[in-house]
Amino acid sequence: MSLFLSSYENRLDTKGRISVPASFRAAVSDEKFAGVVLFRSFTHNCIEGVSMSRMEQMATATDKMGLFDNDLDNLTAMLFADARELAFDVTGRVIIPSDMLEHAGITDTCILWFIGHSRGAAIANIASGQMTDTGYYAPQENIFSYGFACPSVSRRSSSTQMSYSNIYSFNNAGDLIP
Repeated sequence: MSLFLSSYENRLDTKGRISVPASFRAAVSDEKFAGVVLFRSFTHNCIEGVSMSRMEQMATATDKMGLFDNDLDNLTAMLFADARELAFDVTGRVIIPSDMLEHAGITDTCILWFIGHSRGAAIANIASGQMTDTGYYAPQENIFSYGFACPSVSRRSSSTQMSYSNIYSFNNAGDLIP
């Protein structure tokens, strides 16, 4: 079974295509289907992607479960009826169907959420501050950072420090803050 590891940031082009990272394409290169199978997540507003062999494993696993189980029937109907086989084009892109983009809230507008605890919160605050400063990925009103037990971080001296209305840090008296 192929594994998709790591994370990448890509943008949809004006035709709704997205480039699939080369490492992901390589992971499914020996599959009988040169592409990815997408379906709407049941637990989050996102799109999930698997290889065809993984989809086949899920089908086999559900076949072994209760044959007359109505909940299982509903689950498999939703999963397999909604799944879309998307073959890679010659440049490694796929076109994500508009109903899936809508389900995941993917538009030409990007909203970035940074959330962290302790040092992770420090990184979240620094990253969201940089994104806010550049405005490259999204405007400030679409960038949010929530840090918990966050050490004090700044790239600026306190005399010139800019106030970010989109970065929130929550510290309690009992937090062990490095």
